[in-house]
Amino acid sequence: MAEALPERLRTRVAKFQQLQNELQLVILRRQQVELQLKDVEAALNEISKALEKGEGLKLYKLVGPILVSAEVEELKKELEEKKEIMEVRLKTLQKHENLLRKQVEDLRKELEKELRQPSTETTEAG
Repeated sequence: MAEALPERLRTRVAKFQQLQNELQLVILRRQQVELQLKDVEAALNEISKALEKGEGLKLYKLVGPILVSAEVEELKKELEEKKEIMEVRLKTLQKHENLLRKQVEDLRKELEKELRQPSTETTEAG
């Protein structure tokens, strides 16, 4: 394959690489949201456990670089809202990831098919 790839094919390869990069970024964002969601769920679980035991609960939340005392119900409500937002964001990222995976796979198949076929541009030009 000593000859250069036709411009159309080079453009499609560049698009393929761009889609792969975008997919990697979406996967990374999804993983980050999943980790944050697990942290929120763990915090909610610990609050529930402590409330069930009837312990006197003193909670603090991080505001910038300092810890501030927080009301249990207020903090629980904030965490539940944050959880809902993260679940919606996670679903959105999963849908985007699936769409990108399909686009990458479809384009990969098209590129493989085109690369297997003999080049018609060089024979038409000559």
